[in-house]
Amino acid sequence: MMGDRVNDGRSLILSGNTSHKHLTEVISAGRIQVITSSSISTLEKSQKIIQSISTNPINTYAQVRPNPTPANVDDAFSQIRNFDPRVIVAIGGGSVIDFAKVVSARLANSEISTTNELISATTLKAKSVQLVAIPTTSGTGSEVTPFATLWLETGIGKTSIESDELIPDIALLDGELSKSASPDQLLFSGLDAISHCVETLWNRHRTPQSEMYAIQGLTEILGSFPRILSGIGTDIDYQTMQVAAMHGGLAISKNHTALAHAMSYPLTAYFGMPHGLACSFTIPAIWEMYREHFGDRAEVGKLIMKTCDLLREVELSKRINRWVNLVEARKLTYLMINSSRSGNFICDIEISDVENILNKSFA
Repeated sequence: MMGDRVNDGRSLILSGNTSHKHLTEVISAGRIQVITSSSISTLEKSQKIIQSISTNPINTYAQVRPNPTPANVDDAFSQIRNFDPRVIVAIGGGSVIDFAKVVSARLANSEISTTNELISATTLKAKSVQLVAIPTTSGTGSEVTPFATLWLETGIGKTSIESDELIPDIALLDGELSKSASPDQLLFSGLDAISHCVETLWNRHRTPQSEMYAIQGLTEILGSFPRILSGIGTDIDYQTMQVAAMHGGLAISKNHTALAHAMSYPLTAYFGMPHGLACSFTIPAIWEMYREHFGDRAEVGKLIMKTCDLLREVELSKRINRWVNLVEARKLTYLMINSSRSGNFICDIEISDVENILNKSFA
């Protein structure tokens, strides 16, 4: 998809390391609000992107932090509302893009006075601004999903908003933006993309389209991710991972995530384990325990087996001990089984099953 322009039916996808040059052809006229983080705002490529749209008045908010809260959005919203933008351009990882999604929803739903009220709303009005998402990681797929995640002020747990009105109008995929990430950031974001694809393939609500996206995504990941992790990734590999993450996002937009994510949320909320690691380290154990339920889906089975081989090679079972041990994790099994996500898995799951998955994953 180098240099390509594709419409997935809901978002216009611009792809390639020169695609920012075409932004002015597709964004609306008027004031542009850039939302990013302090570290991303200093990247040379980010500055090039902003420069490419600078024919319009621009306001920049560069204070988004990882795992933003509703209060963080409220603080930024008063400033952004006064600027009265016609376009929001989000440049960053999942936290930045989700933050921008919620800001766009606040602008459209002006009768709602706080972000917590927005979270409780049953429906959202149509966007009043054009939303452009430019991911700097290859993991969440937030640039094409109807989801936005915020974290609770207590520091324990998260809350999510789901609405088609949160789907960005334009997604710009540029692998060059992810090349400055640290080795851990590259690993954890790639693991997130892997989990989205695998969680679709063993999801009881998958559709032919979501399965197609997941197969595409995993195939792309297996072809590029190992080289990136080995430090020999090419520009094409980084671009391919951006596209793969998008395919994972399109997949979970159809069927949501499943058991591995259900088990991950308490580990991130209580112990701060990075999301990509938390939702992927159990995948080999889950596959080992339930692989017979895939029947004659040979292509899917081969892809998951290759994925499990990759996950074993990067020794996730050792990495997780930086945050939590088996005894601590087992204390949270009641939270892992109560998540609505576990019900999306192809088999019914009980607490004893979760305990067995943890035992195998920490071994």
